[in-house]
Amino acid sequence: MSTPNTFLIQRKALARFRRNIPFLALIPLAIYQRFSPLSWYESFGEIAQVRAELEEELGCYVMTYKRFGPLIPWETQLVVYIEEARLTPGKLAILHEVNETARRLGIEFQAFQKPLTLRKRPLENSLAYCDPPDEDEPELPDDVDQDDVPF
Repeated sequence: MSTPNTFLIQRKALARFRRNIPFLALIPLAIYQRFSPLSWYESFGEIAQVRAELEEELGCYVMTYKRFGPLIPWETQLVVYIEEARLTPGKLAILHEVNETARRLGIEFQAFQKPLTLRKRPLENSLAYCDPPDEDEPELPDDVDQDDVPF
């Protein structure tokens, strides 16, 4: 049996999401093809209806994610290239309430600016410039002998 072509599977998934979630079609193709759909939840039925109603009620675009989806590289995430919605406290409370209800289903909703606003520069990963931990072993307290440490 041959191994599946993950590149082709990802391309087909991106095309399917772009057809089913209208605001994704507004993203320029050169940027859209950078995304990984692995953490996106393909909503249908009531979940798709809730997503559409949230877009209407909040006045922004809404994306549905798998709550415990796989970790994907930073540069393949929507939030890196698209501005998040600036919601009023009331609208933010609505989003939090819906996300609390959706938690048991293993999904969550994230709001993006409407009209769709691309970032002038991609958002940098907050961990990009962190120093790696020191390789030196920490000093032991004065009253502890190195031979007493079991590892």
